Amino acid sequence: MAELYRSDAVLLPTLSVPIADAPGEITEYFANLIKADPKIRMEESVKYSDCNLAYDVGRWVINANGQDAAARVTWVYRYEEGKWLIAHHHSSVNPQ
Repeated sequence: MAELYRSDAVLLPTLSVPIADAPGEITEYFANLIKADPKIRMEESVKYSDCNLAYDVGRWVINANGQDAAARVTWVYRYEEGKWLIAHHHSSVNPQ
């Protein structure tokens, strides 16, 4: 998963506190998330792309360790050297 991110990408995760802004931190985030056996369901998604930039904004439900967390999510992608990479990923639990 971490290979889908630019080397300077920022990940603000849904289910953990620290911001991951280095490749090793993004790898560690996904290694820990996989242990929770996550199931993800997109509820709503709006996509846009233009030249070398794209984004996807929406709502999803993440089920990890048997618990649902409804969240908002944003991905920003950059097209470089023949591939799309994630430049920014922010997901936060919906406010009460």
